[in-house]
Amino acid sequence: MDFKLAIDHLNSLQATGIKLGLERIRYACKLLGDPQDKFPSIIVAGTNGKGSTCAFLESILRHHGLKVGLYTSPHLVDVRERIQIGREMISESDFARISSNIVQAISQSHNPTISLTYFEFLNALGFLYFAEQHVDIAIVEVGLGGRYDSTNIVTPLVSVITRIGLDHQKYLGDTIEAITQEKCGVIKNGVPVVTIDQAEEAMNVIRRVADENGSMLNIVRPYDVKWKLALEGRHQQENAACAYRAAEILFEDQLNRKLEPEKIKDAFASTGWAGRLEVVSREPLIILDGAHNPNGAEVLAKYIRTNLKDKRKVMILGIMADKDVDDILKSLADVGDEFIVTRPNLERAAAPSFLKERLEAICNKPVRVMESVHEAIEGAKCAMGKGDALIIAGSLYLIGEAKEYFK
Repeated sequence: MDFKLAIDHLNSLQATGIKLGLERIRYACKLLGDPQDKFPSIIVAGTNGKGSTCAFLESILRHHGLKVGLYTSPHLVDVRERIQIGREMISESDFARISSNIVQAISQSHNPTISLTYFEFLNALGFLYFAEQHVDIAIVEVGLGGRYDSTNIVTPLVSVITRIGLDHQKYLGDTIEAITQEKCGVIKNGVPVVTIDQAEEAMNVIRRVADENGSMLNIVRPYDVKWKLALEGRHQQENAACAYRAAEILFEDQLNRKLEPEKIKDAFASTGWAGRLEVVSREPLIILDGAHNPNGAEVLAKYIRTNLKDKRKVMILGIMADKDVDDILKSLADVGDEFIVTRPNLERAAAPSFLKERLEAICNKPVRVMESVHEAIEGAKCAMGKGDALIIAGSLYLIGEAKEYFK
């Protein structure tokens, strides 16, 4: 199986859709020798800030000399972004080879009809890669929820729960309490847990589950981090604080070492994470941000009010149809001056005409429809005057297509 065939096989699994549960991934990993048990790990759950927290944590550990695996989702341009060691993507040849091993192992098993989902297949691939490359530690980002997410077959040294908000209600529940309960599935017996100071309804659940599991609860606050961050936005302070405390616990409890202030400083100053307040151009100013749920949209709106208040803002928006479209648009309608609505090339994406209708019901500002992301960017550039800013926001799939355009 070459890389193209491996990608074709992976893409064929998208028809399976989202299936929560650990039975399929446990079965597949058992066939592969349970690779998830062959390296230490830290697992990161939450609604917003998971990817940035993983990036900060990876950078801290790498700057201290560890060989660090990083498993995240979704990718923006190349699926191999999800599986990295030392911030280098898995090679095409390794991706193809391990994919072939997984397909062969399942086909030769006593249950060859088992069908992994797209995410589960990548999960197994990443774990097998980390095991064979003998990483010192892997940082694993949860995909959806926590309790029944396929990443949750690891037994971590530290569990991290970032900011929790309403998202994926179809799968996780309609309340903060219900969603938090699902996220808390990553809390394991006796394993320390790190979280940001959350809203009361979330904190009550986290405290209870940590207590039930005998897990030491570490609550961090944004001002716990004094170093300068490369990532934009005040919200990154809390993600950095979670990463710092998780690294501190790992070093003190497992490695009998202390974190070094200069290496922390260098780690935070060099941490990048694509698609999160990412500046792709300074003149004109163009910012990409995956504000794909109400909390993320409000964070972006706060950043714009604080940092771009003197600029005219043109916004390109594309949102998945299964998201809370109205709440996302309400947050962003106030901070944009002109809007272009579009859709990434994905069936789940909301129709631009629908976004236009909802946006015009919320605000009295110009809204144009462009059917493709590339067309939207070209149209926005034509609409911009000197000194204006372009913000491309919404789905991470939209951000991925925008990054392809700018690349």
